[in-house]
Amino acid sequence: MRRGDCPQALGLETEINIWQVVTSSLVIMGYNKGDFILVDAKASVLARPSDVVLVQVYDRQSDNATILLRRFEPPVVVAASPDPDVQLVHVVDNKNVCILGVVTASWRVSKKRNAMCSQF
Repeated sequence: MRRGDCPQALGLETEINIWQVVTSSLVIMGYNKGDFILVDAKASVLARPSDVVLVQVYDRQSDNATILLRRFEPPVVVAASPDPDVQLVHVVDNKNVCILGVVTASWRVSKKRNAMCSQF
């Protein structure tokens, strides 16, 4: 996942961020690489079953964290992809796996429009 730098420019609250999908982890649910998603961090404690969420997964051995796009099926988060590399199920324990926010909207920019926008 890649976070955008412009939510304040759009007049959005700081707890709402724009991210861009960079994996196929939820492709079966319609989230494709390059799509944009609006994530509400304040809603993370209110996540319900089947919500699409951003989670942070901590790897204590390497002391690194990874942000993933997943579907919340309490008490776990799961992928919806035919790709076996993203099929790992993570238990949300709010220590090693934390929900960062709930996806509230998504959109796709056509390649033609995206190319036009980058010219300005």
